[in-house]
Amino acid sequence: MDNLFNYLPIIILLMAFFSVFFIFIFGVLILLKSVGDEQEERRARYYIILSFYSLIAISIAVLVFFLVTYLIRRGETFLPPQSSGDFPVSPLSEALPSQPEFIGINGYYFSVPAAIKNRSSISGPAFFAVFCRVGEKYDIIQIGNVSKGNKAELLEGNNYKCWLTNCQNNIDNIFVSAYFFSFQAYEADNFEKMETKLKGYIVSPCSGN
Repeated sequence: MDNLFNYLPIIILLMAFFSVFFIFIFGVLILLKSVGDEQEERRARYYIILSFYSLIAISIAVLVFFLVTYLIRRGETFLPPQSSGDFPVSPLSEALPSQPEFIGINGYYFSVPAAIKNRSSISGPAFFAVFCRVGEKYDIIQIGNVSKGNKAELLEGNNYKCWLTNCQNNIDNIFVSAYFFSFQAYEADNFEKMETKLKGYIVSPCSGN
């Protein structure tokens, strides 16, 4: 049944062409039989002319149909590919488990966790959460922050060594997520309040580094 609907426009066009063809043949037959009868000749000319005008109209309709079809199908190339899951497909999806679209931490929504080796620094003002991937789960190791005008180099210092120690010494399992703070949207003291709220959310094994 689906195939019938797919070919329905073509079937309608073919039926229209055959109808015009039969009208033309009918007019020619009347003309051949008229034998000097002016009324029959006028009738024959009417059907012949009608068939020509109908053919022109159908040809225009066919051109418009195929043009619109071409433009619609061509436009499909600009559409984004459909994802098979609930979240966008990661370019590293073959090597990593599927990731959520955001991470909620104590009421704040951080960005998608990215491999720390691909996001080795964060500019302030911002908060960041470091995760250790364990199977399909992302366990928080530490929550940190960067003040305005500063930059955190995540692959340097004792913190990074502590993250490795607490994540099977495998950098591929360490991920980082960021929340970029806006002083234009929030008052300055909200940064300190957010820092207290987030750092009090977990007891980090690396908080003393």
